[in-house]
Amino acid sequence: MLQVYLVRHGETEWNVAHCIQGQSDSPLTEVGIRQAKLVAERVKSIGITHIVNDH
Repeated sequence: MLQVYLVRHGETEWNVAHCIQGQSDSPLTEVGIRQAKLVAERVKSIGITHIVNDH
């Protein structure tokens, strides 16, 4: 059975500044980097075979 997991990016500098990001990239904050690492730790044992990035 196909399972799909959706993961949103971590906190960015523009999130903190309350700016609308649209499709522009903004660097992750230290919190965002920690969030991304935590997601990686949680999913590494799931057996994900494909990752699709919207860029």
